[in-house]
Order: sequence, then structure tokens, then C-alpha cells
Amino acid sequence: MKKVKIFIASSAELKEDKQIFDLYFSEKNKLLRDRNIDLDQRTWMDFDSSLNKTRLQDRYNEYIRNCDIVIFLFHTRLGRYTKEELEIAHNAFLASKGKKPRVFVYFKEDGIQDKELQDFKYYCESCLGHFCDIYTDYQDLQIKFDKQLQLLMNEGFIKEDPVDVKRTARFFLLAVCLPVIVAALAFLCLYFLTPATS
Repeated sequence: MKKVKIFIASSAELKEDKQIFDLYFSEKNKLLRDRNIDLDQRTWMDFDSSLNKTRLQDRYNEYIRNCDIVIFLFHTRLGRYTKEELEIAHNAFLASKGKKPRVFVYFKEDGIQDKELQDFKYYCESCLGHFCDIYTDYQDLQIKFDKQLQLLMNEGFIKEDPVDVKRTARFFLLAVCLPVIVAALAFLCLYFLTPATS
């Protein structure tokens, strides 16, 4: 099964939007299961928060570097580490020569009033050359991201695995190994159970 790694970054104020996004991905996975595609989305809440040799944020950053898709959601304020996460995702995108992760930045319409957030939006648009998308509510976000997901599928960025390992292994066992074993047992039975003639 092709696993598409997705990270959703936002400040704590958009917790409800992220939870509803979880439902979106759950429904999408039901539809994509037959195509052997699994959208594996995570947020910071899905990581082990125990003490480690490095910062906990470094674990998120490493995951972001290895993601296929990273989604950023903003409303009234900039999350403490969100700019760092965007820079990590952008640098990983550049290092992969534009392959991954694909980065999507969404601002909730009624919230871009904070000066720091306005500066960050300007930074995205002027320094990174990325024009951020605006959404009004969760349904609008879902429609906009669903369209982007469909575009990624149409261009082949998200595609099913050409070989289903479990199905191929089962076929090999049933179609190749089992007949060979049955034939070998039949031969052995014939050989040992046939009376010897002198």
C-alpha cells in the first residue's frame, strides 16, 4: 500500500479545524483503500513527547522533511514554531528539486489582523513566492484542499503502488508453491508406498 505522509501544522487555536480535517482524511482513506493508497496525516499531537537528546520540535521537523505533503493553517496568530516548520518544509522542497514535500498554506479569512501574522503572510508571498490561499470555514478549506489533492493525483504525484506485496505473495504461495508441494508429496507417496518389485 502506498503511504502518503502528511503533516498538518497550525497554532492551537485551530484545533477544531485540524480535528475536522482528520475526519476528512478518514473518509478519503475509505475511498482510496481500493487503490492501495493510505493518506497518513499527523499533527504534533501524534508524536511521543518524552524527553530526548534533541528538542521535541526537531522530531516534528525531521518528519516534515520526509513528508509528501505539508499543510499549514493560520487564523489570528502565528504559532510559536510554525514559521520554522514552514522554512523546514520549503528547504526540503528545494533540496528535492521541487519534488516533495508539496506545501499548502491556508489562512482563515477573518483572522489576518495580527501584525506578526500579516508579516508572515507577506514573507510567504514575497520571499518564498507562495501566494497563500484564504478559506472562510471548514467546508471551504475541505473543498479547496480536495481540489489540490485531486490535482496531485491527476499529475501522478499520488499514485497507487504498482505491486501489492501481500496480494503478490498470496498469489505466489497459492499458484506456485502449493502446486509444487502437492506434486512433491504425491511423488513421495507414490515412491514410498508403491511395492518394490524384484
